[in-house]
Amino acid sequence: MTKHAKILLPLAAFALALAFIFPMKVQAASLPFSVTPVVSHLQRDKSESYYDVIVKPGTSTKLQAKLVNNTNKAITVNAKVATAQTNDSGMVDYTDRKTADSTLKTKLTAILTGAKKVTIPAKGTVTYTATLAMPANHGAGITAGALIFSPQTTSKTKSSANFAVKNQYQYSIAVVTRSVDSTWLPQLAVGKTKITQSEYKNVIALPLHNTSATFLNQLRVEAKATNETTGKQYKRTVANMQMAPNSHFDYMLQLPKTADAGTYKVTAVAYYVQDANGAYRAADGTRYQYRKQLKQTVVLTKKQAKQMNKTLQATKGGLPWFVYAVSLRCSQSPSLGSWSSLFGARSNNSSANAAKFAASLSERRNAYA
Repeated sequence: MTKHAKILLPLAAFALALAFIFPMKVQAASLPFSVTPVVSHLQRDKSESYYDVIVKPGTSTKLQAKLVNNTNKAITVNAKVATAQTNDSGMVDYTDRKTADSTLKTKLTAILTGAKKVTIPAKGTVTYTATLAMPANHGAGITAGALIFSPQTTSKTKSSANFAVKNQYQYSIAVVTRSVDSTWLPQLAVGKTKITQSEYKNVIALPLHNTSATFLNQLRVEAKATNETTGKQYKRTVANMQMAPNSHFDYMLQLPKTADAGTYKVTAVAYYVQDANGAYRAADGTRYQYRKQLKQTVVLTKKQAKQMNKTLQATKGGLPWFVYAVSLRCSQSPSLGSWSSLFGARSNNSSANAAKFAASLSERRNAYA
């Protein structure tokens, strides 16, 4: 790795982290265009700055947003719809990078449609309209995602042999819809533990599934893996995670660069939905309404360990072609505390939740450092 790459890598990672932690710090007036959602007559809470609408099965409604061009030239804006997913940091995102969970019956991308591009005249305003058509057979629960706007050609990339930084920004307006004004209970399921590689690291991955059509809030996971052959232990605890409706992600424990073969005994406890009167108490004293326990074993053979270690060795001496996107995301979406109250989970003070969320994101970011 070159000296410049060693310097730029942490700077890019830091900038990316800031973009996610403080998305609302971006001033709309300083960007070429701005986006403001138009409140729907079907909105549950008209004070919110995102879409949360009740649409009866077999009917449709319009979701609109005002796009304002702040420049003296016409701007073409890309528009797309994304279904809410959960990334492997335990955060809801709208990247559509993952395969949909098997429990997801209705994707937002299937029921919300609109123009893929719109041109805003110089110093002008355009009203963008998308149609949300609720299926006649839409059952209980929430369908969630986002309406995303981004400039067609304003990104710039600086690159060297092993490093690239891509600057971009986008507006994401959360979309939450249901057919009845109700809330539902979250349900967490655990898949089969596996040993694999993620982001050029050896990891033990615990697949977690939110099988309910509602948000799973304030998720805390305390996990430990013990190699019964060597006696080595690996631990990780992360709190204040959140899962999108009917989604999944891998909760990971990092193994050494040279992974040891052997039988790994994995134990984990997952708590979710904070409640001062909850029946379950986590290690830090916080109480929760729900708890899920896991006890599994997973075997890493000598052959598998050798192959994994060989793969990591192949990346030494230089970075693979990483592209770090330093994004300015102007999000119109609920805060972590708002999600909790919105979907029936009891939430603490929203500012305290935001602080905990930033701290937990920092912990997750450093977990693989």
